[in-house]
Amino acid sequence: PNSTEVVPDYWMEELEENATRHEVKGGQMLCIGMADNCVENEISVMDAYFPEKPLRAVAMAGAVSLIVLTLLLLIPQLSQYGMAIEVVGLIGAEVLYWILHVNVLLQLLALGAAVCTPVVVVSLFLKYCLKKKDTAFSEVGWGRLFGESVMILWGCGILSLIGACFVSGLLSDIRFFLEMEYFRGVKATFVLPLILISVVYIQKFPFRMLPTFSAHKACQLQ
Repeated sequence: PNSTEVVPDYWMEELEENATRHEVKGGQMLCIGMADNCVENEISVMDAYFPEKPLRAVAMAGAVSLIVLTLLLLIPQLSQYGMAIEVVGLIGAEVLYWILHVNVLLQLLALGAAVCTPVVVVSLFLKYCLKKKDTAFSEVGWGRLFGESVMILWGCGILSLIGACFVSGLLSDIRFFLEMEYFRGVKATFVLPLILISVVYIQKFPFRMLPTFSAHKACQLQ
């Protein structure tokens, strides 16, 4: 009934006379209801679950590698320091989680993996397009081009699934199952990849001044 409705007095008296409540026995059974028609419900108890430490360490290493690779794609000048950045990131992540127990690190790494996976996949595809743009139709036939396109499609899907496995491996424990903790940054996973991919695209395909505009500007300067 709504809060504005008045429950008749005889209903309340009947409920008070016939209602019964049994204590939980062994933390497993609970019985609440009428004395003549009592329904027993089993309380579901979920055991504490945490993934194996080596598997979670692999997931953390994969997320760190995705973040570092995205950083190198955005800032190519750091490529010469790529290995050093990777080592520092791996050591820092493992120390923060396993020694200092910084749990928010899992959420940050999951967010980084979710954002960086599409950036890496699209960047590799753009690199392939640049490599094949001059010989796509002159040296490679339609059949081979179609076969390579299918293989690239499957490759992109597999790489995306690998990124999803990293996210799942990072957040697969009892705290996230019961929503005591949860994945943060859902909106960022929609917006940030578009922005980062745009930055990578501009680096690979820089804006160039049209010839007609350049000639017109040169005439004005003369």
